[in-house]
Amino acid sequence: VQNPGNYDAGGYSAQRIGILKHYAETIREVDEDAYIIFEHFCDQSEENELYNSVGALCWNNNQRNGYKQSVLGFNSSNFSDFKKGRVNNIETHDEERIAYDAVKYGQSWVKNDWAVISKRLQAVYAFHFLTPYPKMMWQFGELGYDVSIEENGRTGRKPVRWNYYDDVNRKALYDAVSKVISWRTENEEYYGQDEVKVHTWLVGDGQMGGKVLVMDRVIVVANFNNAQSTTSVNVPSAGEWTNLMTGEKVQLNATHNFTLAGSDYVVLVK
Repeated sequence: VQNPGNYDAGGYSAQRIGILKHYAETIREVDEDAYIIFEHFCDQSEENELYNSVGALCWNNNQRNGYKQSVLGFNSSNFSDFKKGRVNNIETHDEERIAYDAVKYGQSWVKNDWAVISKRLQAVYAFHFLTPYPKMMWQFGELGYDVSIEENGRTGRKPVRWNYYDDVNRKALYDAVSKVISWRTENEEYYGQDEVKVHTWLVGDGQMGGKVLVMDRVIVVANFNNAQSTTSVNVPSAGEWTNLMTGEKVQLNATHNFTLAGSDYVVLVK
């Protein structure tokens, strides 16, 4: 059913949808809780129908470039997005690792300092996992894997780097990602809502000094500049919040100013 010569399969095809829905329904007859994920590359209306009719998830690759550019220290026209009914990802098997690009192509104050790279990766993973909807993480991303995709050929065997756990900056990244994922999974009832309210999603070029996510129970603020920056945030519920990374209790007003050092971030939860 793919249109000849058209890589992304072109417009809507009822025949294609019928075939894929039949696959999904047959799988669900065996296991009603099975996850069904398609790398679809077709019309958006097809992806919506696959999710709404049989709960099949398609990939959302639109996050990666904005996250990568922010880690490297550059503006990006589209920082990221997150979509219902999609598996959202920050890295995949098809592109260079963000850590590799940071070391090779990042601003001089980024690529020469792994403490800075670690902090900036921690921030984008916080945005990635604490926004709604399903997420994926490519293996060793939680340790800042920085071996090129071209190592030993595009599909060749890549080195396993368990020694990354012994590097203080990579371990800091691992610990931060662990805390973020653990909080999300421990609050499954919150993320399991049909519509999880996102109050503020400021992640465009103009917010390099203060990219912001605000939800009822989550606030993430990150400074991707190389100098201190202050960002004002409208807080959904004033009072006591918890710093997810340190466990410290923080009192927030209805409008709160966050002052962060360059390449720093904060995650607050309720």
